[in-house]
Amino acid sequence: MHGFRLLHRLLLVLAVLFGVVACSDSGNNSGASASNDATLAELTVSAGTINPAFAPGTTDYTVITGKASSTVTAIPTQTNATVTISEAASSGDAISPIELNAGETEISVTVTAPDGTSSQVYTVMIARVVSLELLDPTPGASERFGSQVVILGNGNIVVSDPQDSSRFASSGAVHLYSPFSSTPIGSLYGDAGGDQLGSSDITALPNGNYVVSSEHDNEKGVVEAGSVRLVDGHSGVQIGSTLAGGTVFENMGSRSVTALENSYYVVVSLFDDVNGIDNVGSVRLIDGNTGIQIGSTIAGNTAGDTLGNAGITVLGNGRYVIASAFDDVNGIINAGSVRLVDGLTGLQIGSTLAGDAPFDHLASRGTTALANGNYVIASPLDSESGIANAGSVRLIDGSNGVQLGSAIVGDVENDQLGLTGITALASGQYVITSQDDDEFGIVNAGSVRLIDGSSGEQIGNALSGDADNDTLGSNGVTVLPNGHYVIVSSYDDENGVVNAGSVRLVNGSTGMQVGGTLSGNVEGDLLGFSGITALPNNYFVVASGYEDQNFIVDAGTVRLIDGSTGVQMGNAFAGDVENDRLGFNGVTLLSNGNYVIASAEYDDENGIVDAGTVRLVNGTTGLQIGSTLAGDVELDSLGYGGITPLPTGDYVVASNREDVNGVVNAGTVRLVDGTTGLQLGSAIVGSTTSDFLRVSVVSPDHGAFYIVATPNAERDGQVEAGVVRVVVP
Repeated sequence: MHGFRLLHRLLLVLAVLFGVVACSDSGNNSGASASNDATLAELTVSAGTINPAFAPGTTDYTVITGKASSTVTAIPTQTNATVTISEAASSGDAISPIELNAGETEISVTVTAPDGTSSQVYTVMIARVVSLELLDPTPGASERFGSQVVILGNGNIVVSDPQDSSRFASSGAVHLYSPFSSTPIGSLYGDAGGDQLGSSDITALPNGNYVVSSEHDNEKGVVEAGSVRLVDGHSGVQIGSTLAGGTVFENMGSRSVTALENSYYVVVSLFDDVNGIDNVGSVRLIDGNTGIQIGSTIAGNTAGDTLGNAGITVLGNGRYVIASAFDDVNGIINAGSVRLVDGLTGLQIGSTLAGDAPFDHLASRGTTALANGNYVIASPLDSESGIANAGSVRLIDGSNGVQLGSAIVGDVENDQLGLTGITALASGQYVITSQDDDEFGIVNAGSVRLIDGSSGEQIGNALSGDADNDTLGSNGVTVLPNGHYVIVSSYDDENGVVNAGSVRLVNGSTGMQVGGTLSGNVEGDLLGFSGITALPNNYFVVASGYEDQNFIVDAGTVRLIDGSTGVQMGNAFAGDVENDRLGFNGVTLLSNGNYVIASAEYDDENGIVDAGTVRLVNGTTGLQIGSTLAGDVELDSLGYGGITPLPTGDYVVASNREDVNGVVNAGTVRLVDGTTGLQLGSAIVGSTTSDFLRVSVVSPDHGAFYIVATPNAERDGQVEAGVVRVVVP
C-alpha cells in the first residue's frame, strides 16, 4: 500500500508539468459507476500552517507566513480524481515553488471527480508578511501610540492611541492596519478633548470585526458618558451607531466587552443610570455584524446595583451568565444575583438567583463555566444557614438556570467557602478551593473539594490543612491534560515548618492525592509561590522563587514533576547566590513542549547583581538546552518584560530594564530559538531611557510574525510618542 501511494505521488508530479494532476486508477471495479466525490483528503502548504485546520468539507483557508515561496500538496480523496492547481506547484513533491510577494497570493485547487462532471474548488490565501513599522498617521509627544495592540482573526492589526491630540487634547484614536503596510487602512478619532478613544479596551470578534470601548468618552458633550463602537475589521470603518451613556459619568462599557462565539458581544456598564436611577448598571447584547442591540437592556433597579459587577461568563451552549454581587434583590441590600441569558435573543432564561440575607453578595467570587454546559456560583460571603460568611457554592443547570442539588456551604463563621475559586476540569467535574475554611476546628486550615459537575455531589473526602493558617489551596489549582490537578499552598506549615509551602497532585476522578506531598524544608520557602505550569506530556513545572536551597536564602528553585505519579524528574534548578530567586518571574510553556524559566533578579555567574537570566529547558528530560541568556550590567533584569511564546515554538524575551550602549533602561526585545536556546538575529533595542518601559509583545494564533509595541518610546525626537513594529524572523 505504501508503494502504491509513492507511485500515485510520482504520477501527480509528472502530470503537473502539463498543468493538470491526473491520478491513477485506484483499482475500483471497472463496472462500477464513477464516483462524484470531488473532495481532498490532504491539503498542506510548505510556507506554514493552514487555518482553519483542514477538513474535506471546508474550502477556504489562509496562511500567514514570512517565507518568500511555498509549495502546495493536494491529495484527492478518490485516487482517480483530477486536481488542477492555479500556480506552478505539484500536488505531491515540490517541483516549482510559488514565489510569494509581500501581501496576499491566492491559490486555487480544483478537484474534478472521477465522473468527470462534479468539481470543487479549494482556495488558499497565503499572506506574506515582511518586517515593517506601523506608522502613527498623526504622531505627537506623550501620546503613547501602541498602548493596546490586537491581532484580528483575519490578520489585520488594531492599534490604540488613547492620548492622541491631533484633533483635540487627548481625544484619542484607534487605527486599523494590514500586516503588509505601514499606513493604516482606516482610523477613528475622538471628537472632544479628553475622550481618550480606545482607552478602555479593544475586543476582537470571531467574525473579524472588533469593538472599541472608551469609558472616558465625552460623547455628545456629556462628560464621561462613555462609548462602545463596532468597527469593520477589513476597512476600519465604524458599523452602526455609537452606544453611549446619556448622563455624566455613566462610563458606558466601563466593566467589559465580552465576545460570544456567534460574534455577538455583551456590554457591561456598571455606572449606567437606567431610568434615572444612579449607578444601577446595565448589560446589553449587541449584534457583531450590524452593531444593533438584540433584545432589551437588562438593568438593576436600585441605586448602586452596578449590574454585572462580578463579570460575564460565557457557556459552551451559546448562553452567558451575568453575576452581580452588589445587586439589591427584593429589598435585600447587596443580596447579589445571577442571571442566565440566551446569547441569540438577549432574553433571560428562568428566574434570577439571589441571596436571601443582606450582604450575601451572591457570586462575589464570580461564576465558572463547566465542560458539560453547567456553571458554578461561588459566594464566599454568603451567610448560608444563618452562619455569617460561611460561604456557599452552587451548581446550576446551564440550559434552564435551575440549581442542581444542594448548595455546598461552610459550617463555621468566616469559612468563606469558595473564596480561592472554582476550577473546571475537562471531565465536567470541578474543584472548590477555600483557603479560610476551618476544617476539624483548625482555624484557616483551608480545604479543597472535588465535585460532580452533573449532580453537585462531593466526590471523596475534602483535602485540608492540619495546622492553623495552612490555608490549603491558597495559590489555586492547575489542571493537567490527563485530568489530574495540582494544588499549591505556599503558606502550608508542612512538617511543622512555618510557611514551608506544599504541592499536591490529585486524581481528577476520585479526589484522592497521588503520591507524596512536595514541600519546602525551611521557614518561608513558600513552595510553588511562583506558579505551576502544565506541560502537554502530563508533566508539570513547580516554580518557587523564595525557596532556600543549599543554605542560600531565597535562591529559588524550579522542578519538573511527573503528573501521573507526582515524582520529581531529575534535579531541581536552583539559584546559587542569595536572593537569586530563580523562576520568580514564572515559567512559560512553548508550543513544542519545552519551557522557559525567567529570573529577573538572578545574579549572573560573573557576579553582576540582578543581571537577570532566561533558560530554555527540555519538557521531557528537565535538562537545560543551550546556554543561559543573561544581562551584562547590574540591574539589567533580563526577561522582566515577559516571555512570549510564538506558534513556531520559538519565543520572544522582553527586557524593559536592560541597559544598552550606556543608555540606562533602554530596553531590548530578543527572538530565541525554542529548540536550541540560541538568540536569532539582533535584538531590538531602545534608544533613550525608558523607551521600553511598557513593552508588550503580541503574537497571532497562526502565522510567522509578532508585534512589538513600545508606547513610551521616543520617535523622531518626540518623547513617549510610541513605536509599533511588525517583526518577521
